[in-house]
Amino acid sequence: LFGNVADVATSGIWYYDEESTPIEDALSFILGIEGDIKYKGCDKEFSLSNPVGVEAQSNSSYGFRDLDGDGVAVLHDGLDFAAPRGVPVYASAAGKIVEAVSKCEELRKFGIIPTTSTLKRLADSGDPKLFCGPPGTYNGNTVIIEHEQGFKTLYIHLDTVLVKKGQQVEQGEQIATIGSTGYSTGPHLHFELSKDGKVINPTPYIKVAKKCDV
Repeated sequence: LFGNVADVATSGIWYYDEESTPIEDALSFILGIEGDIKYKGCDKEFSLSNPVGVEAQSNSSYGFRDLDGDGVAVLHDGLDFAAPRGVPVYASAAGKIVEAVSKCEELRKFGIIPTTSTLKRLADSGDPKLFCGPPGTYNGNTVIIEHEQGFKTLYIHLDTVLVKKGQQVEQGEQIATIGSTGYSTGPHLHFELSKDGKVINPTPYIKVAKKCDV
């Protein structure tokens, strides 16, 4: 039962992978599934393509985990895709760019090695080199896309941002490249999905898109 929730069958039934993974990942996945999400084959209301290409895999899933190494489990409210700096980032669905921040520099350019302890110290002090993303965040270079039905996708820690606020983009269109700006120890994309302002687990939406060859 506690294997990772791996995919959505074409019948619309949730099933579990046989590979063993941490119990908290499975529980977090289950808790992240919204009760009103119902799929019947490919008759889906909304789905996402992979933001880092169809072959990329998330190396850090949505769920509760010890993010800072202090023994306290907190919600990691998105998916992390580790990849080399400069790898293209794509819009997971068509929509309108409602945020595009591109002013941030990686901490290494200031001679700062971004370890977990260093990032925590900078965050506690409110250092502007870290808090350079959207106001009140340390997300680094950021893109937010507004989609249909109240959905939004968030892409952070970017290097180069290729879009502007107000621009319309299509699913699969390149919007940025992977970087390590903001609160980040190495190049990766942190990707989130929200609906009506509430962050939800994006994995089921991406899995359905892959099943249906979107």
